[in-house]
Amino acid sequence: MQPRIGGKLITLQKNYYAATDVVQGDDAQLQQVFMNLLLNALEAMGPNGTLTIGTEITGGENGGQVLKIQIQDTGVGIAPENVARLFEPFFTTKKNGTGLGLVICRRIIEEHHGVIQAHSEAGQGSTFSISLPVGVV
Repeated sequence: MQPRIGGKLITLQKNYYAATDVVQGDDAQLQQVFMNLLLNALEAMGPNGTLTIGTEITGGENGGQVLKIQIQDTGVGIAPENVARLFEPFFTTKKNGTGLGLVICRRIIEEHHGVIQAHSEAGQGSTFSISLPVGVV
């Protein structure tokens, strides 16, 4: 992803507070999720935007630990009426989009016993948050 980020003059902020290799799962599927979210963020931003990626370990609802990953962009944001529909099959605001990218991301995260959420404000950018249980296959 680094060439694409550099090509758009995007500033990349890394806030990695979690240790590596704390989640067990399918590497290829999880990589697909992160690549999709990063590509979406890059498409939403013009030159001189900021892409922030953060990780941290927090306590989960059932007493276990959770890896939280956030991907935040300073792009155009998503209209409020569209945020709730982002994970619906075939819903897209992109000219050549299929409306399946985020649906697939959600399925993969749920198969890993996690949760994915989107927060956005039009004109202010978007944040996608993923929570994955630590050490669960």
